[in-house]
Amino acid sequence: MSDDAQIIELRRQEQRLRLILDGVRDHAISMLDPEGKVQTFNAAAERIKGYPLSEVQGRYFAMFFTPEDRASGLPELELETARAKGRYEGEGWRQRKDGSRFYAAVSLSALYDPSGELVGFVKVTQDRTRYRELDEEARINETIYRIGTALGSDLDLDAIVTRLTDEATALCRAQFGAFFYNVVRPEGGSYILYTLSGVPRERFERFPMPRNTAVFAPTFAGTEVVRSDDITKDPRYGKNPPHRGMPEGHLPVRSYLAVPVNSRSGEVLGGLFFGHAEPGVFTEKDERVLVAVAAQASVAIDNAACTPPRRPPRPSTACWPSRRRSSSGPPPPTGRWSTATRAS
Repeated sequence: MSDDAQIIELRRQEQRLRLILDGVRDHAISMLDPEGKVQTFNAAAERIKGYPLSEVQGRYFAMFFTPEDRASGLPELELETARAKGRYEGEGWRQRKDGSRFYAAVSLSALYDPSGELVGFVKVTQDRTRYRELDEEARINETIYRIGTALGSDLDLDAIVTRLTDEATALCRAQFGAFFYNVVRPEGGSYILYTLSGVPRERFERFPMPRNTAVFAPTFAGTEVVRSDDITKDPRYGKNPPHRGMPEGHLPVRSYLAVPVNSRSGEVLGGLFFGHAEPGVFTEKDERVLVAVAAQASVAIDNAACTPPRRPPRPSTACWPSRRRSSSGPPPPTGRWSTATRAS
């Protein structure tokens, strides 16, 4: 075969290979040189990563990593592993041209010529974001089912609310969580109990009972969930005397999430409150999950209310007696909270 014929055949093979690579729609396939610079990639890589080939050719492949992974040296670790072992495999977040992120399963394989010299790498990236979301949804549903089953299997109110507070606090990654609920005495009157998770009860004992302020009112009334990336910047925050916000010495709270627990009849049973010192911790998904957990808890609490108490509250709970509320401020909520939240 003449040299011209060989060149023509090589070009045909290259075209066939390009057709094969571009025909792979759900895997981004990239060719890197020995230093990790992009030589070429397929159409799927352009779609998944958001870059045309002309913008990335000759650039170091770390550009596809998140800033934190670049800072930690992950691109270099991938190259070193592929050089030493022939292949690197892993999963993690990657970043598109527009700054959005996707969850990827990746492999990086070293390529050698017949003499054994390293000539580059081939990287295969699969966008696994949707699969990860489905897996996460399944785990969330399993967690909600497990919590609901555990709560429903106990008819002791103290045990129910303690487990509820612990499980919910861990579920949303809060630094601390609390559940405030009103207990009606058989002989009349009521008192507030509360459970805490994440901090010793002594950290809260010297503070007054939460009042029906602008921030707490939606929870006490059972009307809506309140989620804030930074509650100190919420327009409802700090409007009520005497503290105009959190009392002195209170644990710092930036991220805030509060979920009412309503009975099947619509009566307000209590409220779940969660805090974190860092802003932006609680997500829309956390809110959705805790609303589902609150619904499970309401059934368990309703069932426990129909069962005579077997023993007094454990030391893990604390109580405030009902007191008359000042005439100033928002009107008191209805339901089981109506007497208990009238604190000065």
